[in-house]
Amino acid sequence: MDIILHPNSEKKSLKDYYKKAFKEGNEILIVTAYLTNWDIDLPLNNNCEAFSLIIGTDFGITKKQACYKVLKWLPKYFKSDFCAADFTNGFHPKVIIWRKNNEDYYAIIGSSNLTQAAFDTNYEVNVFLKIDEIEYRRLKKWIHEIKRLSSPISNDWIAGYNEIKRNYKGKHSVPPRIITFNLPKGKSIVESIKSRRKQQKSFSLIKSRLLSLIKKCASNKISNLDFYYKLMNIWGYHKSRFQGQGFQIKGKNGNWQVVCNSLYKILTVHQDISIAERDNLVKREIDFLAKKNNPTRGAWLTEILCHYYPDFYPLVNKPIETWLRFNKFRSPRKSSEGSKYIDLSLKLRQAISEYKNYPAKNLAELDGAIWKWYDNNYK
Repeated sequence: MDIILHPNSEKKSLKDYYKKAFKEGNEILIVTAYLTNWDIDLPLNNNCEAFSLIIGTDFGITKKQACYKVLKWLPKYFKSDFCAADFTNGFHPKVIIWRKNNEDYYAIIGSSNLTQAAFDTNYEVNVFLKIDEIEYRRLKKWIHEIKRLSSPISNDWIAGYNEIKRNYKGKHSVPPRIITFNLPKGKSIVESIKSRRKQQKSFSLIKSRLLSLIKKCASNKISNLDFYYKLMNIWGYHKSRFQGQGFQIKGKNGNWQVVCNSLYKILTVHQDISIAERDNLVKREIDFLAKKNNPTRGAWLTEILCHYYPDFYPLVNKPIETWLRFNKFRSPRKSSEGSKYIDLSLKLRQAISEYKNYPAKNLAELDGAIWKWYDNNYK
């Protein structure tokens, strides 16, 4: 264990330890009460598999310019992992943890926020220590729970955020909620949600058969074409289908083995995995399929994910994208495809959790409401 004092010229500085974390961490998670500065020259190693930065917004102390710097600095596949704990009160931690090669686990805990003063001029004390895997997982679970109560930060989020203002008495003004969703309402919306609920129920009748087919294709026990025809037989014209038949034209000659392999990893991941860890898996697999230019990675893959995980993963479709533009809450610019999808997932989960009495209770039902809203307003 090292005690990091500032100012103290005799030992390594806090900045040196952050450089160590960013140089060697395969997984890096940071939570800080305030963000007022970000060093865009701090390199992130190429072997980093997971990254999260969660900042506080209490009293509007976090600075917009620092948020813009982070968005610019972040690799495209981590842009959905920069979040604001704006669904909580009294957010005041200052912690960074990281894992190195699945063997060593480290933490820095102390008084320093991510501000220039904390690294350069303030009197601060922090502790750097090596921790065991059990404590690391405990900390990671705690951070992931915070992430569930956080908004992904994008240019739209920053535009709506209010920095600190002081009146002549020097008092802070607390900013309102940065983004408030306008959920579709009306009789036709309620009917659409009821219809979607019936579709979800009917999917339960083919759920196990479809998973078995995906497994066979993933393990290369059947050909791509054979999978396609069997898929059409089980699911292609089934009443549980949410979207149109567009995938059928592109899908007949598609590389189904590759997409099924990715999908099977997601659907069979161990049950005690956290939501944030599964989000990282989903993001990685979608980015992998994007690199392969697999055409089924969009509407088809996300509909299947929505069927199996209706509380967590939405469909990707034009109505959803239009609704997000309407709410002025788009994903960060230059995000990877997987990062955009997780960004969308986080926002729609928030929309459901924010309005307890809304008739849609999961993302599949919310998609039905948004689809009807789109039909009512844009067709």
